[in-house]
Amino acid sequence: MQRSWILGLAAVVLLAACDDDPTGTEGDSMTRVEAQAVAGNVFAVGDEVTADGIAQTTETGEGSGAIRFTQTSTHPCPLGGNVQVSLDIDVDYDQPGQSFELDATGALRHNDCAFNAENTVITVDGDPDIQVAVYAVASGGVATAPWTHSVEGAFIWAADDGREGRCVIDLFASTDLVARQRTVAGEVCGHTIQQTLTWE
Repeated sequence: MQRSWILGLAAVVLLAACDDDPTGTEGDSMTRVEAQAVAGNVFAVGDEVTADGIAQTTETGEGSGAIRFTQTSTHPCPLGGNVQVSLDIDVDYDQPGQSFELDATGALRHNDCAFNAENTVITVDGDPDIQVAVYAVASGGVATAPWTHSVEGAFIWAADDGREGRCVIDLFASTDLVARQRTVAGEVCGHTIQQTLTWE
């Protein structure tokens, strides 16, 4: 089966993830903009790994069936460090029908993961990691229900201005590819998040 249809769907989710809003719990406070950068990074990695998992399914040959596998990978962060990802992925697929249902659960572990947040460099380390769960479904090359993505856990952070602390993250995102809309709700670093993102 051609991979283009599913990679196109996955790319939409990745683009939508770039604007996720969020923010601390112990130590110094993190600004809302800084928390947004953390949450956007966490969601983007999870969505990227999901897209990779779906793509891997499309390379298994013709026909239909079920695949169960563990996917481990390491992703570089924008300004150094990395995120280690381990996901258990279950996929039921029908390649002729361009259909699949994917469930994935696992963990993200940040290792000196650094990125810029409004001219401040934030470095994140796992405490010990962030639990992640993803669900995606499509039929006929079209998403038939919102794709969901949840993250829950804690991390240690430090800013290049000397601030540091420990943050709890607990967010749920639902992406409706038909309505071209993503909703994000929950908490990051003491900031309550409720946001709806749309795109053309």
